[in-house]
Amino acid sequence: MLQRHESYSFLPAPFGFALCGLAFCAWNVWGADSIPCISAGCTVFRDFTIAGFSLWWPGMVGFAALALCALFGRLTIGKFCAAFGLTLDCLLLILMLSASSCLPCLLAALLLALTYLCFLLAAHTRQRTFTGLKFSTLLTVWACLFVANLGGLARENVEPWAMQAPANARDLVARAYFSPSCPACRQLVRELPLDQAAKLAWYPVAEKGSDLRIIAAMLQRLLQGDAMAEALSAALETPLTGQWLLFQSDMLLLQFRLWRNQAHVVEHGNTLPLLEFSGIPAFMLQAPRAATPRPPKPVQQPVGQDPTLPPELNIIGRCGPQSDTPCP
Repeated sequence: MLQRHESYSFLPAPFGFALCGLAFCAWNVWGADSIPCISAGCTVFRDFTIAGFSLWWPGMVGFAALALCALFGRLTIGKFCAAFGLTLDCLLLILMLSASSCLPCLLAALLLALTYLCFLLAAHTRQRTFTGLKFSTLLTVWACLFVANLGGLARENVEPWAMQAPANARDLVARAYFSPSCPACRQLVRELPLDQAAKLAWYPVAEKGSDLRIIAAMLQRLLQGDAMAEALSAALETPLTGQWLLFQSDMLLLQFRLWRNQAHVVEHGNTLPLLEFSGIPAFMLQAPRAATPRPPKPVQQPVGQDPTLPPELNIIGRCGPQSDTPCP
């Protein structure tokens, strides 16, 4: 009875991808600062360690093992090792979906999947059977998770659109999401003093179909030099005509931007107006005035602020790139 033996011949395709994966993991271990970071996940997972070791070290060991299997033609061992690694990578992809996608992690995952696919194809070619297809479920699950992470990465890099913002990022106090059809939003825009409104970044949201044309009219007024309150009042008085204008390229781009802004509002409770502060607003730590005729306790006012005036919309505590005090 003839017995079939596995031929231990060199496997160039999986060897090439495994070698690329090994080099990429080594780059992340010794040159992480030189790798472009386009998402929050890069920062989150760059310093993530287990027992003091970066996840890139197990990646180096895994790719090195796969490269050795391909070099010496150990097809069966290489295929199972790649399948085990891809299973662990599925868990990492699920973790990134719940946190934030990491571009270097996705590139390493792609190299691992290609290595595994090459082992499957080599098994099919060498054995002339479809035994490798039993792992196709794993590859399908991985592909779905990978595509979902790519979508999250793309979505994370599409920032909400501000129709007006301070020229200097250091002057930014808060981000205000508003809709022309929201009474509270209109009150905020109209009654906020001009000097305080200039410290906000304004993000429009289209709650109703008519809001799109109102926001477009506001944008035109802002480009002409009007203040935010003036632009809103003028846009609300503009007749809503020209339905066909909604299909122009600039209006379609505006609609896409408004969808992104609305998605951000929905993620944060779907309530308007939505104010996001970049630090500690001064009025939150300012002592309230006494409600009785008794003389109030002396309150130290910020330098340059009249104590008879209401508290200003200032930031008195902030750390990060826009401050002289970096975050720890």
